[in-house]
Amino acid sequence: MAGRFHPNTPLLQKETGKVAVTVGTLGNSEHVEGLIELLRSMTHVVRSVDFKEIPYNVADMDQVKFNDVDVFILCHSINNRRLSITDVTDALYDRLLRRARGALGKRKVNIVLYDFKSNELQDNVLALKLSDLERSQPTACDISSAIVFAGKCNSAPPELPQDQREKLQSSLEVAARRETCCCHIL
Repeated sequence: MAGRFHPNTPLLQKETGKVAVTVGTLGNSEHVEGLIELLRSMTHVVRSVDFKEIPYNVADMDQVKFNDVDVFILCHSINNRRLSITDVTDALYDRLLRRARGALGKRKVNIVLYDFKSNELQDNVLALKLSDLERSQPTACDISSAIVFAGKCNSAPPELPQDQREKLQSSLEVAARRETCCCHIL
């Protein structure tokens, strides 16, 4: 007799686990140490946090591996080529972000843009910056689960507006959900 699905059993169940986060940036970890500490404090969703130095040479970025990474957070200082993430002259991360999405999936790739001044971290200013980024660099938005804006990230706590902190935490919670098939055959 062929099996059948139990009518009250969902085909997919979502389980929540903890994720291993890798933070990558040009330069050393001191630039994002405050952000790393914040991530480590999110113990309900983060299992571990590692740092990966991203090479300045775009060709060398192909050597960056995503083994043992659940979530990749690309951190970019606007003091280094302003907001040249993807799709524009001097963009650094087109291929790297595409490779990260291919290896991990969109919901496990995030971008933190930091070193904004305090007055630039107001809701209305950030809304304009995000809108401009969506228009001028659509690949960055299409490839990542969340784009977060921050001030200084080199010391704890990082200069991260509450709504941006919540956006980052929410994206990690989504990444931590695992879909599993639970097809019960009677």
